[in-house]
Amino acid sequence: MPILESPECVDVTENDDDIEIDLDSGKIVNVTKKKSFNTPPFPPVIQEIIRAGGMESFVRNKLKSRTRALYTRKNEISRR
Repeated sequence: MPILESPECVDVTENDDDIEIDLDSGKIVNVTKKKSFNTPPFPPVIQEIIRAGGMESFVRNKLKSRTRALYTRKNEISRR
């Protein structure tokens, strides 16, 4: 689970408040109180890891992608 820091958000948020978080932009919205807060967004590679479901899935997907690319390249060379 990603961690964002916003002391301002903590100061105004209560246990039953609804919160929305946009990890791409770093925006936190306290929907209950209609207040928004900005935090630095995660770097693109961290966003990719989060979207993949974690580091293990991220690495697995990268390896599959590279393996497919190598296999495709090898087949193209062998057809020549």
